[in-house]
Amino acid sequence: MRIIQGKINRHILPATIFFSILFLFSACLKDLDLRPGEMDLIELLAAPDTLQIGSQRITMRTQMWRDFRTSTESPEDGGFLNAIFWIYSIDSTALPGGFSADAAWIVLGEQVWDTYLTGEAPPVEEQLSFQLFEVARNGPKWGPGDLLTTVVRLRDRQGRRHLLRASNQTVERLEDDFE
Repeated sequence: MRIIQGKINRHILPATIFFSILFLFSACLKDLDLRPGEMDLIELLAAPDTLQIGSQRITMRTQMWRDFRTSTESPEDGGFLNAIFWIYSIDSTALPGGFSADAAWIVLGEQVWDTYLTGEAPPVEEQLSFQLFEVARNGPKWGPGDLLTTVVRLRDRQGRRHLLRASNQTVERLEDDFE
């Protein structure tokens, strides 16, 4: 720090305070998870395709797509991968209270896209007590036609984590339907 006649230079003090605050803020951010993180590929692929939670059997179906429609101004090489996950009880009984999903891993060969789910609400007509509706957006530009494995992380009311897998999920190609 430069001292001028026994005083701290008035331009240096605000900059020093600013950079000190920025340093503290960045130290806090390094612990902030912007993605759920890597998981061992073997663990992801070994996740069950059906969970038994209490007396309920829970499974999942997905829809994955890339947008190539000119009407949505998608880039020529298509939009990013998007996915919808429906996690539901096989017998259509209400899912346990406090049951939620927060993250997904989408696998193509040895490549993995890990992402938090968006928390978007489904359309009113799809709000059913026996299913969770979750969305992931802005994934890699895989497919269309690629077969992917999807894994979601579920949490029960006690906070325990469960992985649930759906294999051989096809990436669809959305195109304009001009006739």
